[in-house]
Amino acid sequence: MRMPFLIAEGQVHRLILSTFLHYGLCHLLMTMILQVAIGTLAESVMGACRFMVFFVLVCIGSNLFGAACTSNYALGADSVVFAYLGSLLTIMMVYWSKLGSPDAIMQKICAIIMIIVILIISFLLIVAQAAISSKYTKAIHIDNPDIFGMLGGILYGFSCAMFLLPVQFKRDGQW
Repeated sequence: MRMPFLIAEGQVHRLILSTFLHYGLCHLLMTMILQVAIGTLAESVMGACRFMVFFVLVCIGSNLFGAACTSNYALGADSVVFAYLGSLLTIMMVYWSKLGSPDAIMQKICAIIMIIVILIISFLLIVAQAAISSKYTKAIHIDNPDIFGMLGGILYGFSCAMFLLPVQFKRDGQW
């Protein structure tokens, strides 16, 4: 688990390994489905190797952010799901001019609104799952849902994707 006081004592492996622990089968299945549904979009743009680096950076960054903001314990890949959503917003910003025709501003705005709706639905799914396991997590101070981990996931996903997206140069007026 992500235990901030142990991370401060030097157990930095908790920044990555806590991502692979889950509260139960329901939590595991929910995060797996969300990762496949959202992560494949980001991976198709970044490529497999860059996406693997992105995953590791986001695991470390979001857990570090959560550990710095709260002393509660946390586990699960919820922060990674939100990092994928942050990376989709970055992809929309970076490749804005390449999406559709120049006159398709409403299609682009609809895509951003859909990403925000997916963000809200993902948060609600995680909160609903947290209600199921809340009676078990209160006794050991687990922060469920891990709000600061999710916020760190969005921030680190957004910023890491800025650096890991493939760069394409303009030649003779063409991309």
